[in-house]
Amino acid sequence: MKMTKIRGSRINTMISDQFEIWHVEDEVTNEKAIYHYHDYYEIHATLTGTAEFFIEGEIFTISPGTILLIHSNDLHRILKQNSDYFERVYIFVTPYFLEKHSTILSNLENAFKPSISNNHRSKVIKVSLEVLKEQLHFVTETSNNANKQEFGSEISLENRVVDYIVEINRWVNDQENVEEINGKRDSEMEGMINYVSENLISPSLTLEDMESHFFINKYHIIREFKKYTGLSFYQYVLKRRLLLSKQLLLKNPSAIEVFSECGFASYTNFLRAFKKEFSMTPKEFLKQSVNDMIRINHM
Repeated sequence: MKMTKIRGSRINTMISDQFEIWHVEDEVTNEKAIYHYHDYYEIHATLTGTAEFFIEGEIFTISPGTILLIHSNDLHRILKQNSDYFERVYIFVTPYFLEKHSTILSNLENAFKPSISNNHRSKVIKVSLEVLKEQLHFVTETSNNANKQEFGSEISLENRVVDYIVEINRWVNDQENVEEINGKRDSEMEGMINYVSENLISPSLTLEDMESHFFINKYHIIREFKKYTGLSFYQYVLKRRLLLSKQLLLKNPSAIEVFSECGFASYTNFLRAFKKEFSMTPKEFLKQSVNDMIRINHM
């Protein structure tokens, strides 16, 4: 599977395959900012500048003090940069990393669980820029001392990442900091996205089915999916089914039983599509999931 290419300072090179930290200041272009998803969580913090961001069909503006908690397998990308300078910090963490540092009383994955008020798994948090910079001071500090690897520095870095995620969970628990993901997607598109999610298991999920259900011309549906997701209707459905298959495989490792549960008409078509999308077979995916390493899938 291809690794992502990010222009910026990678803070914890070769220290851990359970988390990665990137301090990025480069200009956003269409060539760099592509639609993608991954099997782990992303914490995206904006320090300077503004941009338009896409998560799961909705578009909204991020600004200094905005923290995005992007759930695994949620489709997202930066659409465009609105300011001359755009500084942000990405932290990628695996579910295993959060589980390892959780306790019975404090589950660090709680920050990424769906809100009670809606089905959105990803969240937007807004805090003061001063507070955010204080929490992320260790990133710039580590970057400045990248060539001074002292004994125990990697342990200290991991502990500071955990402290940051603990604070994020506190912010999420304090609902005043959490903003609903209410972007520019209209109710019509939201209805279509929800309908696709609820009917992925059905092989009869087609443009004609959508057309008759919503009383909308199929060409209008095609345009709307391309506009809001960057994908054609059938590309979107296929990728959603494949992402569902990965979730089901983690619960039931039998691919021959799983393929029909995510809307594929034949086992052969499922295997071909899975290999093309993820550059690995279901068996290889299950073997990789045991290692739980950081990897990114581009659209």
